Amino acid sequence: MVGSKQLYYDRPNIIQVLGGHNQITYRSVGKDICSSEEEQIRFNKNFEIKGYICGASILIKKRVIKTTGIFDENYFLYSEETDWCFRAYKLGWKLFCSGKSKIWHKCGASSGKSTQKGFFGRQSIRF
Repeated sequence: MVGSKQLYYDRPNIIQVLGGHNQITYRSVGKDICSSEEEQIRFNKNFEIKGYICGASILIKKRVIKTTGIFDENYFLYSEETDWCFRAYKLGWKLFCSGKSKIWHKCGASSGKSTQKGFFGRQSIRF
């Protein structure tokens, strides 16, 4: 699985995220790698992620989907890709960030206001 460098749509020189760490708590869906830093050449490298790739941009081999399955429907929003990446990693697949691949992400376009994001995130991690 490979993810892109995500930059803020409304702040095109600021990195939203490069991926996420494998440290998940019941209060959050994960901790971002390199969040809210200004883009620099040093972030153009490819590197392995020991965590998860953010769902706004994922390139995935068909073989990975065949072994891990698809998104778990028990998740509603904001956690499904994290679970999917963890399952793939557990089965021996590697995850990478391609620093030269960029997208400009409109944050909140799926959910609306930021207060709703917290609600949707908590709904996704309730079992």
